[in-house]
Amino acid sequence: EAILIKRQKTVKAVDEEAPAPVPAYQPSAQSANILLADVDALAAQGKHAQAVHTLLLRSIADIRKNRPRAVPRDLTSREISTLAILSQDSQLAFKGISARVERSHFGGQPLSEQDFVLSRAAYTSFAFDNSASATRKRRRK
Repeated sequence: EAILIKRQKTVKAVDEEAPAPVPAYQPSAQSANILLADVDALAAQGKHAQAVHTLLLRSIADIRKNRPRAVPRDLTSREISTLAILSQDSQLAFKGISARVERSHFGGQPLSEQDFVLSRAAYTSFAFDNSASATRKRRRK
């Protein structure tokens, strides 16, 4: 019994010293839903490339807003997609969106409705990712 109590105290002491959670990089649900409605309207007009590009730009803006020091201005979307602050699912989602934007914006290729649908799904994954790794821990010094 004395051993059990001692172990409980030890675990509690470790919990008190655990790193503090850092806010996630995601937009608010309301903001994400407004963006989805906006890009849906663009896609309905056949502006798939513009809709996907908007998803990318807003994703970057949301990361910068919520984690101001995490994304230096000189990073490319490829580099941003590898940031450790993003969960693995969000990294994959971001890579998918940025690859389509590169193909369209820099490669001059049109994007299809399917490209938009895949990018929209990727953004939804990014914006609403609830995985444990979406919230990072800050190390205490």
